[in-house]
Amino acid sequence: MENVKPQDDEIDLFDLVESIWSGKWMVLLVTIISGLFGVMYVLFAPTQISGSLSIDKGRTEVFYQYIPINEQMKVNGASLVFTPDNVFDEFVTEFRDYEELIQTVIQHSAEYKAFKGTPEEQEELAIKLAKQFQIVAPADNEATWGIQFEWSDEHEARVILEEVLSQVLANVRASSFSQVERFAGAVDARIERQLENEKQKLASVENQIDLELERRLVYLREQAAIARELGYETSRLSHSNNASSNSGVEVSVQATETPLYLRGYAAIEKEIELLKARSSEDRYSQSDEYIKTKRRVFELQSDMTTEQIARALESVSTDDASQWVNYRLYLLDVASSKKALLVLIVSLVFGGMIGIFFVLIRAAYRNHQERKSC
Repeated sequence: MENVKPQDDEIDLFDLVESIWSGKWMVLLVTIISGLFGVMYVLFAPTQISGSLSIDKGRTEVFYQYIPINEQMKVNGASLVFTPDNVFDEFVTEFRDYEELIQTVIQHSAEYKAFKGTPEEQEELAIKLAKQFQIVAPADNEATWGIQFEWSDEHEARVILEEVLSQVLANVRASSFSQVERFAGAVDARIERQLENEKQKLASVENQIDLELERRLVYLREQAAIARELGYETSRLSHSNNASSNSGVEVSVQATETPLYLRGYAAIEKEIELLKARSSEDRYSQSDEYIKTKRRVFELQSDMTTEQIARALESVSTDDASQWVNYRLYLLDVASSKKALLVLIVSLVFGGMIGIFFVLIRAAYRNHQERKSC
């Protein structure tokens, strides 16, 4: 009867460790090779970094010098321009239109410069690259805004971000100043319209006064002529309701209806003489409406709103807008998406595992061959 050797299916851990130890140089070699692949990946694979920059509205004291402009705008019913909130809102709007980002990417992006394509494709790439920069509103538990981006080169990203922030602030400054200048122009046009209306009203009042005077003179001349015809040189009025003429004719009139000719032509003609001798200003100044309108014209002519705004703008025309928004570029937080240390650790561990697996397979194969030969 043939003797059959029993199969030993049990795993001897000591044999495993002994096999691994005997193949330690192979394990080490495979681990080193895997590590070298990891190093090559870190060194030569395309770099992709992500970054974030905290950004917030400027300090209140930065805008103290714009108080005269803000006051003029407030007095004239316009919203304030130079405040931290308004300027920051304008900054966010300007950043999100991506015009400055697109132009800066075209100037500084190596990827864009290396790209060969149609003008439409180049434009699409510039927009795609520009949109890798995003301005993000604060979360519920945060207080400040942030600019987040992903890019292939840290230095290039810093250059682009620095130039974009500078251009956006410059455009916000120009837009704010232009808004104030348009406001000043609108105020000036409004004052001119009001002044023209008041001048027309003043001319109408003067014309009305002149017409009233002419009508009065006509009436006085008629009454003087009647008095001369009747021979009334002096007044024929008495304290009673009755008056007598030189001819003995009794004249009876009510006080409220006393004819003017009864005053006598001497008094009437004197009044005519005095009225005609009055200067225009003396005649007009007797009217309350004329005085009121004249005062309004003087107020409008003396209005210094536009001149004050112009002087205030001139005093800050060279002002640096870099402090309008608060950020510190040197605090830019940058992280590489490669995670070099993690890549190296994973590559070494993976290499070690492959080496051990290879050594164990090789030992098992040798044992199998030995059993087979027995």
